[in-house]
Amino acid sequence: MNDIELVDILNDDDTNLEVEKKKTSRYENEGFISPYIKIIKNNKYYRLLFFSNVVSLLGDFINYIASLSLLDEHSDSALLLSLYLLTRTLPPFFLGPIVGILADKLDRRLLMIISDFSRAIIVLGYLFVKSEETLWILYLVSVLQFCFSSLFEPSRSALMPSLMSTDGDIVTANALDGSCWSTLNFIGSLIGGTLTAIVGTTGDYIIDSLTFLISAFFVSWLFRYNVRALEIENKK
Repeated sequence: MNDIELVDILNDDDTNLEVEKKKTSRYENEGFISPYIKIIKNNKYYRLLFFSNVVSLLGDFINYIASLSLLDEHSDSALLLSLYLLTRTLPPFFLGPIVGILADKLDRRLLMIISDFSRAIIVLGYLFVKSEETLWILYLVSVLQFCFSSLFEPSRSALMPSLMSTDGDIVTANALDGSCWSTLNFIGSLIGGTLTAIVGTTGDYIIDSLTFLISAFFVSWLFRYNVRALEIENKK
């Protein structure tokens, strides 16, 4: 190796080091939360899905607190509480494979809107739970609600990657969704408990119904854009 080649190698190393420093400086200046803000701001498709999901999750956690309050009011049985939790978890477990096929065959936006409108009506059934003798309504309504919830989340998850222009955006969106779930779990439970104390479970369920309508409104705006064309383009 002659002196000229050695100098060229050292210069390349210096150049690479400067590039890495600039990258590091850029990430430090952007901050941790900046990529999440950018994807919400710049991607109109994801922005609609994001707000739809936020509103829907908020309603779910308010609903959860209201239902626990009803169970506590009309029964002190741990068995009945366990049964209620099963009504929330078993429908997605059994319907997951079927819904996955539907999400591949049908328009995912339409499936999400059907899910939202159906749940907006179904959750009003909780209002008929007035005593221990009518607790069976709570279980029936919960099963129906989460059957349609099983339709929403897989459709949304299947739609989201096709609306992203890069793999990095997909990673950012998935991380943001995970953070939102954890955050809204806390916020929704806090709001649900506060609302239950102020307006009672009746108000909770009416608000929950409204959140599904708002979620459907956000999803419906996706029909204003040529989302199908974007999906095809991103698959190429």
